[in-house]
Amino acid sequence: MKTKLTLSERAITLSIRISGYSSILFVTLILFFLLREGLPAFGDVPLSSLLGARWYPIESLYGILPLIAGSIIVTIGAMLVGIPLGIATAVFLSEVSPSWIKNILKPVIEVLAGLPSVVLGFLGIQLAAPFFRQFLNLPTGLTAFTGAMLVCEKFFPAWLYAEDEPFVAAALGGLHAAGIPATTSAYRFCTNAAYSAGIAGVPTVGFGPATEADAHVVDERLAIPDLQAAARGFQAIIESVLL
Repeated sequence: MKTKLTLSERAITLSIRISGYSSILFVTLILFFLLREGLPAFGDVPLSSLLGARWYPIESLYGILPLIAGSIIVTIGAMLVGIPLGIATAVFLSEVSPSWIKNILKPVIEVLAGLPSVVLGFLGIQLAAPFFRQFLNLPTGLTAFTGAMLVCEKFFPAWLYAEDEPFVAAALGGLHAAGIPATTSAYRFCTNAAYSAGIAGVPTVGFGPATEADAHVVDERLAIPDLQAAARGFQAIIESVLL
């Protein structure tokens, strides 16, 4: 029997649908704009020029190899700096720091993780590039090192949430009320939370049935009682966090 939705539930459902359809529409419009503006270039610029080693549009040189190489160098540099720093920060906030430091640093890290690339680029040109040029005595501050320093905060771990975080505490409370003795820990493998919590800045909590040792292995398996318990757990999280 289908449950009749209340007015507020219908409004929430409608807003979610509008948001979903709007996202599809915006992505489609962006794709259309990119194709409309970019495809003519393939007719005006020879393929040999696109595969060249110099990018200097003033002299009609459109080689994309420096752009690709620069992106790879910046990403590797950001990983070398960001991953150790992110793990050390997470351990410090979770295990060492007093609560007053945690209350200051956590919002700062979450804001940094949510900064879009356009904002990072603007801050890099206006602040980071002049600083590194003067501090390191370089002819220019627009270097791969500057880019790596700006991007490295994107590699902060996504599990930087303590058990007393409101939405984590609510999720745990719901699980415990459903008779599931869940505890907080950190995943030792990559999940989608690397984007949702680490990049998009959306508070994220992970929950799954069985044990981590049984997941992401060749003979991955799940017992039926664990699956049923997980269904109760997801319902409990939804009711305690969202309702």
